[in-house]
Amino acid sequence: MIAVGVPVVWGTVQIQQYALSSQLNVFVLYLSSPLVLVIPFLAGWAGCARLYNELGHRHAANLRPRQSTVAFLRARLLTSFLTPGLIFGGSVALVYAIAFLAWPLLGDPFIDPSINFLSSPKEVADYEQSLTAFSQLMALGTPVFGAVSALWFGFAAGVYGAFAAVAMILLQNRVLGLLLPLGAYMVEIIAAAILVGPFAGLLYSLAPFGLQQSPIVITVLPTALLAIGVAVAWGWAIRHEHDLPSLR
Repeated sequence: MIAVGVPVVWGTVQIQQYALSSQLNVFVLYLSSPLVLVIPFLAGWAGCARLYNELGHRHAANLRPRQSTVAFLRARLLTSFLTPGLIFGGSVALVYAIAFLAWPLLGDPFIDPSINFLSSPKEVADYEQSLTAFSQLMALGTPVFGAVSALWFGFAAGVYGAFAAVAMILLQNRVLGLLLPLGAYMVEIIAAAILVGPFAGLLYSLAPFGLQQSPIVITVLPTALLAIGVAVAWGWAIRHEHDLPSLR
């Protein structure tokens, strides 16, 4: 409910205070809610609530006579990745439908291209395609842009869910494991801004708005590197499942 409700309520309230130059600006406004600051925690909770309870009740240890620990870990990996991925990817798909389908049916009352000196549909299209990361894809049509945005947001949320799950398993501390993705997210954002630039931060990689357009490869790189690290951690956990105290 939070993943879906917050962007919709935020965007619907905020849009009444602005004149925007294109439907893409509406889409960006809806997705620029404070929710993007805590998505690693929300994704972790969405994907790992069951695992959180199971670890507290030594569920994995009790399952050993009936199910292998490896099968248990693989099942929780899939759940921790797919659940937040579907929730947050679906949230972005809903925002796309609002920005590019619903508001146009109502006449786009908050859109005025002239505020950015745009006077023709071609100028609006060129403006949108150069506005933010992934908007290059609007040259292939807005549905392509919407689908890629939803898939990417869902993938990133899934990575944070899987991160929280493996952290809880490896750290033997459910609370710390659940909070670690958010902590790492915040630290990386600050470090990237100081050492490289905001474009190298996980926040911009997740919600690439507000900065000059970067190549798609640059935008996805921070989250892709995190995904590789999470995959390596999961691989280690599965290979060393007998050595994990949290599963005993």
